[in-house]
Amino acid sequence: MSLKKRALVVEDTSFFKDMLRKFLFKFGYEVEVCMNGEEALSLAKSQDFDLIVADWLMPIKSGLDFIKEVRLFSNHRKTPIIMISSENDANKVKQVIGLGIIDSYLIKPITAETFEKQLERLKLI
Repeated sequence: MSLKKRALVVEDTSFFKDMLRKFLFKFGYEVEVCMNGEEALSLAKSQDFDLIVADWLMPIKSGLDFIKEVRLFSNHRKTPIIMISSENDANKVKQVIGLGIIDSYLIKPITAETFEKQLERLKLI
């Protein structure tokens, strides 16, 4: 059994998917990647993760819909979730944060330093 921390990345853009994988690997995470919320739900239902990083705007099932559903799973009610998105409309972002289902919101593009600060703030590294 692995003692590494496990992260689930839900991202449909190859560039950001690869970038997040590299960031998380640097901090000792084993990373699973899904291309959409539907795929991620199947994985999250049967596996435990120490962190979930999800894009908001994706095909098939959005990151927001995925997060709403994954929070219903007993194994992910308290899993830290970072939402990343190019969505920067202040009202929309406030609405999502106001739902109380995410732990952090980052606007793309993100840097390694910004991501690291969020992991530190959430006490994940």
